[in-house]
Amino acid sequence: MIITILITLVSIGLKAPETYRKIKLEPKNEAILERVYYEDRTEGILYIYKNFECFVFETLEPVYQDNEKGTAIPEGDYMVYLMHPNWKYRYWNYLLVGTGKRTGIRIHIGIKPEHSTGCILMNRDDIRELNKLRLGSFTLKIKSKNLTKDFDYV
Repeated sequence: MIITILITLVSIGLKAPETYRKIKLEPKNEAILERVYYEDRTEGILYIYKNFECFVFETLEPVYQDNEKGTAIPEGDYMVYLMHPNWKYRYWNYLLVGTGKRTGIRIHIGIKPEHSTGCILMNRDDIRELNKLRLGSFTLKIKSKNLTKDFDYV
């Protein structure tokens, strides 16, 4: 879907004539996961941008330990694809591609870091809401949340 936005550009000065220009913007499905690292877990906020709207979800991951199996994946940019339910995942889930030596990293249901071997976990209600967005694929940027020194989170 292409949205045409009409922008009014006004020249500097009194009674300057207005000019109009059409700009075409294509909405893209993008997501940012901001993480906070703790000793026993990694918590995050997932921002999904779809059609110029922002949806916010909470995530949970195991502790990050230098990209070892069973730990959180490193920060970076990934492509995410919707996967159909199967014998292992009864619900729709999302597969991350481009995770290097780690394969099968997904976004799926879970409420404790022990429910994952390196995947990104979301509670059941959030996964259902995410599935309602009908995202076939999207880009995911994972980064650390910049914490101020006013708060001690760890």
